[in-house]
Amino acid sequence: MRPTAGSVRPSVEQFHKYLPWFLNDEPNIKCPKGGLAAYSTSVNLGPDGQVLASRFMAYHKPLKNSQDYTEALRAARALAANITADLRKVPGTDPDFEVFPYTITSVFYEQYLTVIPEGLFMLTICLVPTFAVCCFLLGMDICSGLLNLFSIIMILVDTVGFMTLWDISYNAVSLINLVTAVGISVEFVSHITRSFAISTKPTRLERAKEATISMGSAVFAGVAMTNLPGILVLGLAKAQLIQTFFFRLNLLITALGLLHGLVFLPVILSYLGPDVNPALVQQQELEEEAAAAKAASRSKRPAPPSTANTVCVSYGFEHPAKSGGGLGSSWPHNRQKL
Repeated sequence: MRPTAGSVRPSVEQFHKYLPWFLNDEPNIKCPKGGLAAYSTSVNLGPDGQVLASRFMAYHKPLKNSQDYTEALRAARALAANITADLRKVPGTDPDFEVFPYTITSVFYEQYLTVIPEGLFMLTICLVPTFAVCCFLLGMDICSGLLNLFSIIMILVDTVGFMTLWDISYNAVSLINLVTAVGISVEFVSHITRSFAISTKPTRLERAKEATISMGSAVFAGVAMTNLPGILVLGLAKAQLIQTFFFRLNLLITALGLLHGLVFLPVILSYLGPDVNPALVQQQELEEEAAAAKAASRSKRPAPPSTANTVCVSYGFEHPAKSGGGLGSSWPHNRQKL
């Protein structure tokens, strides 16, 4: 056989002629490079023999944990994007031509590529209407709404921090629990803030103390104690998914929400809480004046005669001893004291 002169790459006509043969050729002793076994499903040919799609195999270093798999997927996508950009520069290449990587693990680890920005976006979407509703229900009090929002954000931040300490990974399941934590946290902070806002005590410290005393037991018994029994039951489950993402995470949300509602929020209100509502103070003064006027009117009114020492005298119609004329002899002498 004479050596081939020039390029050893086949021409376009030769490639399209021999490619179907190669894909249908079984590997044997004479031709161990037959492509039927390895590449029969790797090339999609059109009716006219044009290559519509194809795939090739690549390798990466051994992967041990989720961070390695995530970084490998990110690097593979960056490499595929570079290949796509270079091949689109070749004359005659379809503008929609694209190279993309795929492995069986991509289905599971693809979420980690966008879970952080999507999580922040979803939590923001939840916090904005929460702030608006709290402001509306608190009487358009923006200061109280901002303090509510700040307390909820602090609950979320502390929950994420304790997730790291308790080996709870951040993924789509934990993100769902964090989104529900926004609604649960409202129950821990909104009642205390409302009680503080309607208090008419002169100082913030006294109003915070009154709000904690009046609503603290209700928050503890009505919110925390209704959640804890159901959460503790999840601790008996044998499934690791339920143990990690439902028992541990919901226990953290409830405990941190209770601490922030009964400890953190009253301290913040005592320093940065809204001022006393003058309309409530005026209403309270009017009620006190009305009550004082009513009490004064009762004290000036003459008391009704008492019947405790009343003596009733019954005079008989018949006088036992008739005396002569005169006024004194007309009164009867048989008086009965009742």
